[in-house]
Amino acid sequence: MKQKIKMVNKIFWVFPAVGMVVAAVAYPFLPQQLVTHWDFSGQPDQTMHKAFLFVIPLVLAFCVFVFTWLPARDPKGKNYAKFQKENTILQVLFFLILLGAEIITIVYGLGSPVNVKVIVSLALGGFFVILGNLLPKFKPTAFTGIRTPWTRKNPDVWTKTHRVGGKIFMASGACIMAAGLVPTGWSIALFVVAIAAMMVVPLVYSYVAFRKENEGKN
Repeated sequence: MKQKIKMVNKIFWVFPAVGMVVAAVAYPFLPQQLVTHWDFSGQPDQTMHKAFLFVIPLVLAFCVFVFTWLPARDPKGKNYAKFQKENTILQVLFFLILLGAEIITIVYGLGSPVNVKVIVSLALGGFFVILGNLLPKFKPTAFTGIRTPWTRKNPDVWTKTHRVGGKIFMASGACIMAAGLVPTGWSIALFVVAIAAMMVVPLVYSYVAFRKENEGKN
């Protein structure tokens, strides 16, 4: 298993390498200033020098390093092998989203029409839907999963919280996907509700579950 994990970590370096090659190839054909940010309505509201393109591959490289470094220094590092498949899927999706952001920036810079609002909403929402589907399989570690004071203290609370949290993340992901298909006002509302739900509901539920666990033992 350790050899398999090491092999996967090495393969991950393909993503920053691809990002660097794409940036280098596109660079001569792009205008000096590139749109690097869009508002909720999909309208550009920030530009940067095209050298910014090389930042994304560097971010990818940093993320590969972090994803490799953290498990090796986690006191509960052995648990990663228990959900390695799920963890790998999420990491690959994360890398693909970053590469997608680079490609969108390039395509937009070349003058091609891109509906950034729809693409970003579908990609980000889809990521959270998949994350929610995989969360119940996460095992306790020091760096991953829904880590609250109560999930860290009680394995049963960890399991229950990740089951409920998984459903909340899937529902929130669907809301974010829908946000790309509705008017701006509704987009903002759906996005805010989705993020708030993912942050608050698992936290509150883990506390309630922990209290019930303790009450049952007394």
